[in-house]
Amino acid sequence: MTHNEGQAGTTDYDFIVTLSNSSSQTITVNAATADSTGTTADSDYAGVASTPLTFSPSTTTQHFHVLVNGDSKFEPNEAFLVNLTTPTNATISDNQGLGTITNDDTQPTISITDVTHNEGQAGTTDYDFIVTLSNSSSQTITVNAATADSTGTTADSDYASVASTPLTFSPSTTTQHFHVLVNGDSSSNRMKRSS
Repeated sequence: MTHNEGQAGTTDYDFIVTLSNSSSQTITVNAATADSTGTTADSDYAGVASTPLTFSPSTTTQHFHVLVNGDSKFEPNEAFLVNLTTPTNATISDNQGLGTITNDDTQPTISITDVTHNEGQAGTTDYDFIVTLSNSSSQTITVNAATADSTGTTADSDYASVASTPLTFSPSTTTQHFHVLVNGDSSSNRMKRSS
C-alpha cells in the first residue's frame, strides 16, 4: 500500500486482510505493525500493537488501519510493515504487508535575513544574520557564509570581515546564525551599510 504522507495531520493506511475462501468456523489472526525504514521513533507512523482480527463464518475480509503522520521534512520514501501471526482455524499464505510512505516534500531552499542597526558611537554591534531552510530535511545540509564589502568596507573599519564559514543544519534543524561585528564611530559624513 502506497500513499503520499501529506504535509500535516494523518493519512489512514487501510490494509485489507482476506481469506482465500469462506469457512463455517470463526477464524482469527493477529496483526501488528513493525518498523522498516519508517519508524515510530521518528514519528513516521503510529504503531499498532498486536490486534486480533476475527472472521465470523462466511466472512472473508477484515481491515487493519495504520495512521501515518504527515510532515514537511524532505526525506527518502519510507516503509513500515504489518505482520500477521498466530492464526486459528486457518493457515497464513502471506504473512506481511508493506506500507510505503511517499515523500511529497521538496528539497529545502536556503535564505538569509537582512539586518539593520544603528552603528553606535564606539565599540561593536553584533549583526545576527539568521539563515533558514524553507523546510526541514532528513539529511545534513551545509552552506558557506562570508562577508563582502558594499558601501561599508573593511578597509574603512566599518565592520570586521568574516571569512567563508560553514553553517551546518543537522537533520530537522531549520535555523542557523551568522554573526558580524560592526564598528561604532562618531563619523557623520556618510551612511554606511554592511552586507
